[in-house]
Amino acid sequence: MIKITLFPLFLLLVGIQVQAQQPFSLEPAQPRPGQQITIHYNPSGTVLEGQEGIGAIAYLMEGGLPVAMEVPLRKEGGIYVGLLSTRDTTASVFFVFEANGKRDTKSGKGYYTYMFDTAGNSVPGARMTAGQTYQNFGGLFGVDRDVETGSRLMKEDYAMHPQLRKKLPQGYLNMLSQSKDTADKKLLRAELSLMLHDPATSEADLSMVQFMSERYLKDREMSEEAKLLARKRFPEGMWRRNEAVMAVNAEKDMAKKESLFNDYTKKFPPVTAQDSSRLEFFAGQFAAEYLKKGDAASARPYVAMVKSKLNLASTFNAVAWREAGEGINGNPGDVAGGLRLSEQSLKLVREEQAKPGDIPVFYTKRQWVKQLDDSYITYADTYALLLYRNGNFQKALEYQRLCVAHTEGRSKESNEAYTVYLEKAVGADSAYVVLEQMIKGGHSTSAMREQCRKLYLAANHSEAEWTAHISKLESAQLEERKREVEKSMLKESAPAFTLKDIDGKEVSLASLKGKVVVVDFWATWCGPCIQSFPGMKKAQEKYASDPDVKFLFVDTWENGENDKKKEAAETFMKKNAYPFHVLMDNDNAVVEKFKVEGIPTKFIIDKNGLVRFRSVGYNGNTDALAEELVMMIEMARKSG
Repeated sequence: MIKITLFPLFLLLVGIQVQAQQPFSLEPAQPRPGQQITIHYNPSGTVLEGQEGIGAIAYLMEGGLPVAMEVPLRKEGGIYVGLLSTRDTTASVFFVFEANGKRDTKSGKGYYTYMFDTAGNSVPGARMTAGQTYQNFGGLFGVDRDVETGSRLMKEDYAMHPQLRKKLPQGYLNMLSQSKDTADKKLLRAELSLMLHDPATSEADLSMVQFMSERYLKDREMSEEAKLLARKRFPEGMWRRNEAVMAVNAEKDMAKKESLFNDYTKKFPPVTAQDSSRLEFFAGQFAAEYLKKGDAASARPYVAMVKSKLNLASTFNAVAWREAGEGINGNPGDVAGGLRLSEQSLKLVREEQAKPGDIPVFYTKRQWVKQLDDSYITYADTYALLLYRNGNFQKALEYQRLCVAHTEGRSKESNEAYTVYLEKAVGADSAYVVLEQMIKGGHSTSAMREQCRKLYLAANHSEAEWTAHISKLESAQLEERKREVEKSMLKESAPAFTLKDIDGKEVSLASLKGKVVVVDFWATWCGPCIQSFPGMKKAQEKYASDPDVKFLFVDTWENGENDKKKEAAETFMKKNAYPFHVLMDNDNAVVEKFKVEGIPTKFIIDKNGLVRFRSVGYNGNTDALAEELVMMIEMARKSG
């Protein structure tokens, strides 16, 4: 199944005024809420220099999710100009400029402006919404996340506009909880204590006290007191519904889980949108389980509970992908059943494309159309594989050709399936021509190179000739890839840290000075992290006998108590036989020091303790990950 990376487009701020930023400026320099803004953008010296057809997206921050708005730009000389109409509720605005698949985010820091009042002061909530974005949306939108800067900006807003503390108390408490200042932690404790002992405190606020006191203050006594008080004051409150949800979530046995879920639906009919979303989530799980067993009758009532066409399409595709063998080299299951589900997933996406439902506010219409297109291609890849399994090679090739065209031949996993179908449907000669092209372009897998090798040898060539031939094919793209990797090279001091591994031994970064260190942040619940591990294992094995290269796998953002976190990590490693050195970041302090926005994120640190590379996410290809890591390690070794 193709894994299309949907690059997020929302930008974060930096701690200086937008009018001082170049190549970006606004008129008026201090816009007011509801006012029309003229945007000026000069791409000279940016990643968009030389690009044509540059456009912009503005994200209006108003206290909740960002509201995305397309901003058409016209070119005036070398400058792009556009108009944006803000709203009376707009507090701050962020911008991204893009063209031909590239985007300018000011190196991940973002272009932005506050909204101002008539006296030239930022309006209440301007800095707070900016700070909240820095803290909360960085991971969602793939730009630099900076908790400390976010806290500082929020603190500035609360100092300038004290009324915000009462108007937006949760934002104030979130700011205190995220701050590294010990004085802020004392303030947080005091505020939570006041709420706890106020007889007028709502159930929702008591729930917040329970969560924050345990999560940020590590005060289980206060947390337990808030929990018991909520139950006493609100005997039929939301806590009953929430506890029932937690019980369903925690249960591993599917039969027991289903029983708990059915009890939940009888006792707690949906009231809010969140309640409906929960029901759909669990219903999708049970529908998938029954469909995997081929029990369509038992799956049917759960399928009926999933109202979202896209959610249902995702459920069908997940089961179909499993039946397809989860890849061209996997073992298929019920191919006929998988085909039926795959056809349904494509049909549902087409229906959504023809008549889209509610578009999330943080997408523009154009972005949402692309999101739907990406979903269709992902499911078409599954359908093509099932067609291939069923012996319909020509039709499989037709659908896979759509996938290759959509990704412009850059998805190695898609290319691998395509060349297999091509050889079956058209013949060896056609497959060989395409294989050579993809190998030259650097868009092949090891399986594709092996396929090419067999076809080359079948044409009466020797192994020695093949070795020379493949070396020539790969040389150009290898050098190009090295140049691309080199462009991403950094020179930043790595944050110092000391953590215990799963055996209880302390490991510090300082103790590894003189070595190239690969630090991989992951979690047991993180799908992309787990999917990347075969590639990480392959890279680590290359350096198994090299004393100057060290791999560290930092388990972070885990749920539960520390001993449970350790147990989960240890069990996972043993079950999958990964020979990784796992460190436990139980309080998430190290992941915050490294300003990680999402996992998996890998850092390559040279022998002098400098971060030379940062690699975020996983592109779905084991060979590509291993090859890229080896390049980074070798470059870091030479740079040190």
